[in-house]
Amino acid sequence: MLFRRLTGHPYLMALAIPLLVAALVMGARASGLLQKPELAFRDHLLANQKEQSNPPTVAIVAVTEQDIQRLGTWPLPDRLLARLLESIDREGAAAIGLDIYRDLPVGEGSERLEREMRENPRVIGVTLFADDPFNRIAPPRGLQGTDRIAANDVLLDPDGVVRRGLLFLDDGTTVFPALGLRLATLFLAERQIFPLPDPVEPGWLRLGRTTFPPLDSHFGGYTGIDDRGYQFPMDFRLPPERIPRYTITQVLDGTLPAGALKGRIVLVGVISTSVKDRFQTPLGGVSGVTLHALHADQLVRSALTGHALPSSWSQSEESLWILLWALLGGVLASWSRTPVWFALSNGAGLLVLYGFAHLGLEQGVWIVGIAPALAMALSAALFTAWMVTRFNRERRMLMNLFSRHVSDEVAHHLWEHREEFIEGGRLQPQLLNATTLFADIREFTPVAERLSPRELLEWLNLYLEMVARKVLDYGGMVDDYYGDAIKANFGVPIPRMTTAEMREDAVRAISCALAVREALRDLNARQMARGAPAVQVRVGIYSGPVVAGSLGSERRLKYTTVGDTVNSAARLESFDSASWLWDDADEDCRILVGEPTVELVGDRFRLEFVAERRVKGKQQPLRVYRVLGHANESRQEPASSPGAPPQTRTGC
Repeated sequence: MLFRRLTGHPYLMALAIPLLVAALVMGARASGLLQKPELAFRDHLLANQKEQSNPPTVAIVAVTEQDIQRLGTWPLPDRLLARLLESIDREGAAAIGLDIYRDLPVGEGSERLEREMRENPRVIGVTLFADDPFNRIAPPRGLQGTDRIAANDVLLDPDGVVRRGLLFLDDGTTVFPALGLRLATLFLAERQIFPLPDPVEPGWLRLGRTTFPPLDSHFGGYTGIDDRGYQFPMDFRLPPERIPRYTITQVLDGTLPAGALKGRIVLVGVISTSVKDRFQTPLGGVSGVTLHALHADQLVRSALTGHALPSSWSQSEESLWILLWALLGGVLASWSRTPVWFALSNGAGLLVLYGFAHLGLEQGVWIVGIAPALAMALSAALFTAWMVTRFNRERRMLMNLFSRHVSDEVAHHLWEHREEFIEGGRLQPQLLNATTLFADIREFTPVAERLSPRELLEWLNLYLEMVARKVLDYGGMVDDYYGDAIKANFGVPIPRMTTAEMREDAVRAISCALAVREALRDLNARQMARGAPAVQVRVGIYSGPVVAGSLGSERRLKYTTVGDTVNSAARLESFDSASWLWDDADEDCRILVGEPTVELVGDRFRLEFVAERRVKGKQQPLRVYRVLGHANESRQEPASSPGAPPQTRTGC
């Protein structure tokens, strides 16, 4: 019971559903389920970001498939590599990275190659560090024992895409800088920029104007990745196609454009299709040498311009971000009254989220997008499902209470204004001004004794159906049936506040009673024609304040009215029931009304004072009037539309 009441409160559910959704999304994120879509979304943003405006500081001298076919050999012999390095040095390269393994001599010229490497301070050779010592590749012999050895290992994300770069690798005894870092520091050294510890975080590397904090395992959209070594996130602001690329044939033949390599970081590597050295990035597939060129360019750019590395929020900040969008999803769902508005509002929310993520990328902040989008969508969907369930439950409850007791127009009005009537799955109690009508069959017990059960129910249902139809015709509401008695209200459940409205309710109630009296003629004629007894009815009508609302248990509710007005109407119906106060004018239906009703209807009906008498349950004496008929003996017309005030004729 308590749970149902709590889940029926819209404001509580508007908070509870987003909290639940946010917790579920955070759990899914912590388990790694959202890592792949987050990375894919990040790739999309990176592929569409603004490119860097500065010219690249790197260039590539590539061994192409055409070079291999022209030379007729692979791997390149040491003699040829030595000539290549010498030529690049003469072109004025600031740093030369040889991304080709030379742990073993190849062909002739090994001594020449070793001498060139050893004596040229701008040449950096590579080693494959690898996790498994058996897979490691030693550095070139000409560089062993020097500090010009770098690791060319590449970090792959779980989906095989390269998004991170390395600064250092170590195995506990030996530390190797990554190729990109070693080339960048060599380039920057000529500008008097050297690697230093950060003044605030000494364990972090500072290079020029930028500090490089080590990437952790939960950076951005990552979930528990391997963060060993010293890693940094790549920004991919330099499209690979903008990196100047030349072939070894151009270098060896001296056909390079003038100044093509001067002052640049030059990487020598293989891009031949027959040599498998390609990696997938957010910008597409690139060769390994291109990847190292991108590393070096980003490090140099950051050091010179102070362009910050991509950063991310803390886990607590990201959790608040997800919760915010879950709450927004609930708000959007509560505002959306149609499927079109639901789609438009949530679509607008996703566009705003996309804009935040793109703006964050341009500012160097990785703002996760999939988790908050999922939180918003789930929250909106669940809140909508809850509202639909609540909608159907309230509609079912309202229709169960009213559909058979009021006109369709009144039931529709109640549903359209349900917020004013329903709270916590029940109708809110209301203090209303109404006119209550009680009708009961006179001498029902003797009749019941004369008829068989089947005959009795048929006889009774014909009468009750006729009375209920008249009540609805005159805009009233059938409240309840008590065996052979029926209770109706006029002015309920829609509030009637003005004196004119209360007068119309009283007129409708008396007009309904007179219509019942007239209809009894035809009904009794049919009853007696089939041998059944005639129906004689006592009617009591009283006007005043009533309390209206749901009464009963959760499983069995009914809408009813209570109060002194209701009690007074019941007393009028049973007033002097034994004597009946019979008169020819009454025919088969006696109608008694109280003084408040008489004051409201004025001269609209012919009334006769009967008595002033104390009745049980009331301190003040009850003044009783009998209704003889309409003022001009013309019949009051039913309401033009059920639930609306009747269009009465003046003087009726």
